[in-house]
This record gives sequence, C-alpha cells and structure tokens, in this order.
Amino acid sequence: DHEIVKGRDEWDISSIITWFRDEVEPGAILHLEDYHHFFNQEHHENSVDRPVGQYPPWASMWLWRDLARLRPEDSKTIILSGPTFERTMDLQKEVTALKLDLPDTNDLKLIHDRVVRRMEFTVQDESTSTKVIEAARGLTVMEANTAFSIAGIEQDGVLNENAIKTIIQQKRSLLRNAGGILDYFEPNVDIEDIGGLDNLKRWLKDRSQALTPEARDFGIEAPKGLLLLGVPGCGKSLTAKAIASMWQFPLVRFDLSKVFGSLVGQTESQMRQALEVAEAVAPCILWIDE
Repeated sequence: DHEIVKGRDEWDISSIITWFRDEVEPGAILHLEDYHHFFNQEHHENSVDRPVGQYPPWASMWLWRDLARLRPEDSKTIILSGPTFERTMDLQKEVTALKLDLPDTNDLKLIHDRVVRRMEFTVQDESTSTKVIEAARGLTVMEANTAFSIAGIEQDGVLNENAIKTIIQQKRSLLRNAGGILDYFEPNVDIEDIGGLDNLKRWLKDRSQALTPEARDFGIEAPKGLLLLGVPGCGKSLTAKAIASMWQFPLVRFDLSKVFGSLVGQTESQMRQALEVAEAVAPCILWIDE
C-alpha cells in the first residue's frame, strides 16, 4: 500500500521483506508480482552495479528461509506470482507451489461471448462457435481475447469456421518459448492429396468425430498416437500435414536433434520444456519426424 510505504527514500526487495517480517501487523499478505525476474538474477550478483554495502535488488536465499520460519501466530503470508520460477527449487521444502491451469472450455466460452457482445460480432451457429472455442484451448485469457477479436475483425464481424485458422495462427507465438525445438507448420495439404492408404483415410475420418466435445462427454477416448513406417518419399510427412488440415488442428514438429544438450540435465530440461509448450497449444498434432 502506498500510504504504508511512502516516506521511505529507497526500497529494495530485501528491505521490503525485512519490513514485512518485523514491522507489519499480523494477518497481512504481501504479494510480489512477477518476482521470477529477481530469482533468475540471484546467482548473478556481480552483474548489478551498486554501492558497497547496499542491499542487492533481490532477497538472498537465507532471508527467504528465515522468513519461512515465521511463527504461526504471526499469520503473515507472502505470495510470489509469475510465469516461471526455476530458482525456487532451492526453496521447495519451504514453500507451497501452486500451478494455475490455463482457461478450460467453460472459461473460453465466457471470453468468447464477452468479445462477441463487446465487438458486436455475429456467430454462424452454435456448432461453429463450439469449434471456434475449442480451437482457442491452450491460450491464456488475454491471448484468447485477442484471438477472438482478431478473428472476428478479419471475417468482417462474423465468427465462422474461417476464424479457426486465425486462432490457430495466434498459437504460433507460444512455440517461440521452446527454443526452436518446436516448429509450427501451416497445414495446407488435403487428405485426398495422398495416394492410396484408404484404410488410414477411413480411420482418420471416423476418429475425427472422437475429438468433439460430444464424444468426450460420452466417454470416447481421443486417439493418442499414430506410427507411420515406410521408405523415404512414401508420404509419411505429407500424411502428418494432411491430418492436421483434416482435423483443423495446429501442426507442431518436434525436432529431437535440437533437444540434446552437453550439460548435465539439459536434455531432460529441454525435453520437458518442449512437451509443456506442446501441451499448452493442445489440441494439436505433434509431429515427431524420424
């Protein structure tokens, strides 16, 4: 609160935490928003220029541990929020970690309806609206709001099936966080462009209905994987692109050659990061080539 902290000439994280621990009344809550920036800097103290004897702009690890030992009767709580906290592994015994999920279809429907009312868009029909909302799964609240707005503007105020392509394109920005391990491909191949493979085509057409909300509510499990084996040039990659186009899902290529790292644990970390990003843009076609 500005009224509480005004009058202090200069503030840094260490002094704020010390003030909260020693001076603030019991029952208070301190929220440090986007503090992950400071956690990532804790082990780079020499990279910050400051006068000798002055606190660093972040709180040292021993101060966090000391704070975690507050007496229960103090009833003070500190909330750290941010998109990632790699450094908090050092505090995993002292803190409770809560990972907030992305908006589900119910949340996305509320965002969709709010955008339609605010922008005075027209929806084609309820079935199309459901497909548009499903296409936005994996987006945050702000990303979904932007995607619905842009899709409606591009379609002259009508949210029809063409809006799905626009929403899928909005997901491309999520893949930039995977360090180049994941690549986005625009699905522009029709299933009929593939020669032969009639059994596979029939299976794909049948199983596409298993991905609808009605099938999910009925208890039908979505297909999880497809193994394509064949000599070079027989259409494996083409089939992957055609599936994404047929099912209207984003096609994400997982480049395993970029996963391996020279440092201990780097390969596992990059693999985990890539899969988390792939899950974030789901539903999608994850194409693991070769």
